[in-house]
Amino acid sequence: MEIFVQEIVKEMLQYGLVTEEEKENYCYYIEILLEKVIGIGSIILISFILDKVIQMLFLMCSFSSIRRYSGGFHCKSFLGCYFLSLMVCGMGVCPFFIDSIFRNQTVTLMTTLLSMIVLFMIGAVNHPNMSWDIQEMQHSKDMARSMTALMGSLVFSIEYLGIFSQYVNYLAEGIWISAGSGLVAKIIRQEVKI
Repeated sequence: MEIFVQEIVKEMLQYGLVTEEEKENYCYYIEILLEKVIGIGSIILISFILDKVIQMLFLMCSFSSIRRYSGGFHCKSFLGCYFLSLMVCGMGVCPFFIDSIFRNQTVTLMTTLLSMIVLFMIGAVNHPNMSWDIQEMQHSKDMARSMTALMGSLVFSIEYLGIFSQYVNYLAEGIWISAGSGLVAKIIRQEVKI
């Protein structure tokens, strides 16, 4: 991927679209963009294959809303992140997996509440790639807690009202995955202390 991105930026440099000083930044931006397109595209493809597009959207909406601010575990390479993401998302909508973990709605809701408590306690994980200062860290913690409260409120409201109840578990899963990611990052000390 890195060689491919460098070739793209080299072409951009030749056509005068970027300067030599901007070259490194553009390599980084394009690589991140391609990784996101490949990752999200693959997740969408899996959801089509499993015929679980709506369910995957609920899971990804919940997870990405929280993860954007909370941070959490990061793999050392794109491939590691890619395959871990595919595995987690694939399992998250796989009928066999879902049927076994969502048999008891009380357990599902209690696990969601426990995950929310974990996320409220952690707030956010300052990964070395982010390297937030004190203000950015506090903002991320506040936003992560707000998004956790919002997604948790959705889960419990939808369950209480009985509307879209077939999708509530996928919203809950996003909260679980976010909490698990934050816990793993804390346990293996994958963060920058301020």
